[in-house]
Parts: sequence; structure tokens; C-alpha cells
Amino acid sequence: EEAYNYNVLEFSLQDNQDYSYKNATTDIEPYITTGAIQPGQTTRGFIPFEIPTGNEPAKLIYTPNFWDTSQVIIELN
Repeated sequence: EEAYNYNVLEFSLQDNQDYSYKNATTDIEPYITTGAIQPGQTTRGFIPFEIPTGNEPAKLIYTPNFWDTSQVIIELN
């Protein structure tokens, strides 16, 4: 019913060694930065991460509010 604000800094990646990473910079388009999604809208784009060779992405973690402890964890297996 209301617009939902998002920010790329709210996303992190956890690898199979339990290390967490913030997004990396890229020139790949479309790159998600910040914005607002209105009711009924969707968005899509890339959030790049750099992890060590040999480690595998395991979870995408979305923390919608820096001051909050709630998270959305998406298993990537």
C-alpha cells in the first residue's frame, strides 16, 4: 500500500566459509543502487560481490533497516 525504499548497502553475501561481503563496484548495467518501489512495481538489476577463488556464494542477506535486527536470508544452494 506504500512505497518501499531500498538501498544496495542493505545487501550482503555470505560464502560457504561463513565470511560476509558487501557489494563491489561495477560498470555492469543495470546496477541496483537506491530507489523506491511503488505498490505493484518490481525492479531488477545486478549487485556484484567479490569473494575469494574457491569459496562459493551461500546466502544473500537483506537487512532492510540498519538499526533493526530483522533480516531476509536467501539460500543460494
